[in-house]
Amino acid sequence: MRILWLALECAEPLFSGNGTLSRSMVPTLLEIPNVQILVVCAVADDQTSIRFNFETHGKAFTALTVKIPASKWRSLRRDGSWKEYNDGVIQYQKSVQDFNPDVVVGIDWHSLGPYKNLFPDEKRRPPYVYLNFRAFHASPGFSEEELKWYAPFEKECCDLASKTVTLGTPDAKLLKTLSGHEAIPLTCTVSPHIVDIANKINKTPAPPREYFLCCCRISQEKTIERFISVVEKLSRFLKEQNIRPFLCGARSDPKYTEACVSGLKKAFPDSVIVDFLSMEQLCEVYRKTWLNFHPALYEAYGLTMVEAGLFGAPSIAHHSDDIGALDFLSPARGEIFTEDLTDLEKTTVKVKELLCDKKKLEQVGSNCAKRSISYTTREYCEKLYEIFKSVLK
Repeated sequence: MRILWLALECAEPLFSGNGTLSRSMVPTLLEIPNVQILVVCAVADDQTSIRFNFETHGKAFTALTVKIPASKWRSLRRDGSWKEYNDGVIQYQKSVQDFNPDVVVGIDWHSLGPYKNLFPDEKRRPPYVYLNFRAFHASPGFSEEELKWYAPFEKECCDLASKTVTLGTPDAKLLKTLSGHEAIPLTCTVSPHIVDIANKINKTPAPPREYFLCCCRISQEKTIERFISVVEKLSRFLKEQNIRPFLCGARSDPKYTEACVSGLKKAFPDSVIVDFLSMEQLCEVYRKTWLNFHPALYEAYGLTMVEAGLFGAPSIAHHSDDIGALDFLSPARGEIFTEDLTDLEKTTVKVKELLCDKKKLEQVGSNCAKRSISYTTREYCEKLYEIFKSVLK
């Protein structure tokens, strides 16, 4: 099977969970017999080399890249590089048509324009599988005007797609409501790379845990201010417990990032604040984490909650059907904590109780670790491959 992979973000430097997930899928799909993949993605124009950092297992893998301004690289929203990506793929029309894909896999709404531009003749387009990693038209933190802007893009993706696949139940429901088309919720999992790291470093003596972590892209829809408010209310307690707040994530919104950084520094001057980390660095942070706080009220999935669990660091998330990872990690099975994150007082009390109960944190962390390792990227990609095959019948 020849697969054309349209993903705005797939090459280094990655800045979001979308890119991390896309990059982990490609080499795993290449492990399946008779699969060839052509990736067409964007890359920041300040990069001196094109890097993907994965093993292709000797299989046919080619990448065609569209250079876009570095100033627009760290955003998946409408202020990002989607227009440059959309127009830039046209130069590869012949290369793509020579590849003659059996199926086109498009990541998020950014893939709509490239799909149409690479195959302008509607009657000769190969089948399109729409992989929706986030329903942008329903993302909290966006203005009503911006939400309405995404809706026709995502609806047309669903209209054109032979199959639509989401990361969980929340987005499948949202896209069904938007388009009238069924979507397949397919729970994803952590990349083989982070599993390899976990298998290696978890055999070494564990460092002392010290962090109250918030690890996600620093943009408005993640509502980082909820984490900052909890830190502010618990600042004295955290100092007494020798627990340091740790904020890490790619900075896609400069003004919002500045507000978050200054707010956290004011709430707890000794906080650790870093940009997007390499996987190896992030794993070391997970190992030192007592509790991972995921502040978003809506999340297509929330892969960092599963990743943290590999290293025994449990997470607390909003108790809502709008959090995709709750399809996989179950509060009832003791694999994750949940709370109404819109209620600051209740959230603060819950976090303090958890940080006072280290045995409970360790038990839920252990449960999460077992669950996180139980479902492999290979299993996920094999299910995805069956979906690809179904559109060819």
